[in-house]
Amino acid sequence: HTDTVHAIHKDIDRLTIIDNKGVLLALDGDSHQTGIGGDDKVGIYLALRMLLRLRVCKVAFFYSEEIGCVGSNKANISFFKDCAFVLQGDRRGNKDFVTSIGGAEISSKDFQTLVKPIAKQYGYKFSSGAMTDVEALCKRGVGIATANVSCGYYDPHSSKETVVIAD
Repeated sequence: HTDTVHAIHKDIDRLTIIDNKGVLLALDGDSHQTGIGGDDKVGIYLALRMLLRLRVCKVAFFYSEEIGCVGSNKANISFFKDCAFVLQGDRRGNKDFVTSIGGAEISSKDFQTLVKPIAKQYGYKFSSGAMTDVEALCKRGVGIATANVSCGYYDPHSSKETVVIAD
């Protein structure tokens, strides 16, 4: 999703990104740590990288996820008709492969069986998560497996938010 909970800085030139041995953090114009917007700038980065790396790939960028999945609740579901699955990078940390949200499965057992060896290879474990765009798509009948994966941001929605590049 394209939104973040952090205020857009009017004087964006005064927002400084610090790389402290692979940990990114942001400082405002007064040199106070502020949210870096990893939730969900990292997801946008991942989607763009996949477009460059994969021969066949589609991406969707939803707006206003942070206030109730507004964009994904208005998306044209037919966009996904030729997709095998939907993978979202919008989870803190580096270990979660979210297959259920709010007690509801967002991917089939068959899909989970197929991806489990790959997830395990990269240190991911199946978990349950919180509201996000793939949940909205499932509720709207997207009809294919979805998942949300950890993508290396920490302390989202706070002034202490960081992004760990290796994760």
